[in-house]
Amino acid sequence: MTIDKKIEKRDFAAVANFRDKNEKASWLRKKKNLETLVSDIAPIETEIMRLTAQKTSIMDEINEIRKTMIVDCIHPQDYLIHYGVYIKCRFCETKVSIPKK
Repeated sequence: MTIDKKIEKRDFAAVANFRDKNEKASWLRKKKNLETLVSDIAPIETEIMRLTAQKTSIMDEINEIRKTMIVDCIHPQDYLIHYGVYIKCRFCETKVSIPKK
């Protein structure tokens, strides 16, 4: 459906001019404040993205080391939980049978 540009302009003006001047002025001030706040937050967002990228890099290294440690786990005593019939390592989540004496 194609609308004549004159009709479109008239209808837009009717809607836009529905509010009084004070309400328009107030809204425009709020819009300006909003735009200022958005521009103020942009550098902060950039810094957050940079830090997130840095954090992701470090977390990837941590995860790689942790994967290796899980495979080579020595079941340190401070990570062991005794369940009566077996022992579980909290680090690698392995269930270990209790050695017979």
